[in-house]
Amino acid sequence: MDLSDGERADAESAHGPLSSVLDWVENILAVLAGAMIVFAMLTVTTDVVLRIFRLSLWWSFEVTEFILVYVPLLTLPWLVRRRGHIVIDIVTSRVPPRVARAMDQLSSALAAAVSLFVAYWGAIATYTAYARGIVNAGMVEYPRWALLIAIPVGFGLAAIEFGRVMSRTARK
Repeated sequence: MDLSDGERADAESAHGPLSSVLDWVENILAVLAGAMIVFAMLTVTTDVVLRIFRLSLWWSFEVTEFILVYVPLLTLPWLVRRRGHIVIDIVTSRVPPRVARAMDQLSSALAAAVSLFVAYWGAIATYTAYARGIVNAGMVEYPRWALLIAIPVGFGLAAIEFGRVMSRTARK
């Protein structure tokens, strides 16, 4: 997609109440991920400074690991909507626009299918962890499903966004 004159990739988002709610949810998840990054940065910095005084935030490592799983998964659908994911356009930039649109639709369909598969697998893994009461044992104990739930949420919303990308491309 060629973005000129500062046009945003999500400026063409479909209109309607459901689309607006989806955009709002994805924006909130992206802001939450940004807050998690800031929290992780402050936590790690504080832990490093405290170690000078032989003190520690004993929980910081595991909480930061948790955040490192959540951040990419929560921002994935937002990035897809904005077309902020990595696109290799060496081929599509050299073919006629109609062929490039068809290739874009095909790649979006494949990405949606893969995202749906991962979301399904993540939902099964999340439910299994919940049903079995699996707990991550470490310095910080937490239910495993609380970590895994980000997989079906992130990839499920990304699948929807790839579908929206296909729809927008088809309308051109």
